[in-house]
Amino acid sequence: MSIAIKSRSTYALWPMAVQWLLGIGVLTTLTVVCFRLQANSTTVALLYLIVIVIISLRVSFVPAAFIALIAYVYLDYFFTAPLFTLGLNQTLDFVAPVAYVTSPQ
Repeated sequence: MSIAIKSRSTYALWPMAVQWLLGIGVLTTLTVVCFRLQANSTTVALLYLIVIVIISLRVSFVPAAFIALIAYVYLDYFFTAPLFTLGLNQTLDFVAPVAYVTSPQ
């Protein structure tokens, strides 16, 4: 009986893992495109928010919140000065994580 329960819980994790990977793939693709086009951070932030809202409509809260935090890290690392560092240097750095994590709710 414990084998059946164990296999059910294992199979329950696969959809969540696929949702995480799909969300990260979409954010990564969007990041590469926006970085190559030299989009400004406000445009990228709004595009990320659209992706987060669409993902949160399709998945549960945990994957959506995880994707929201990844979006914040991507935004801060690739699009806010100084580039390629993580830090809270601008106003957008404080607003984005709050907006991203609360939007899936």
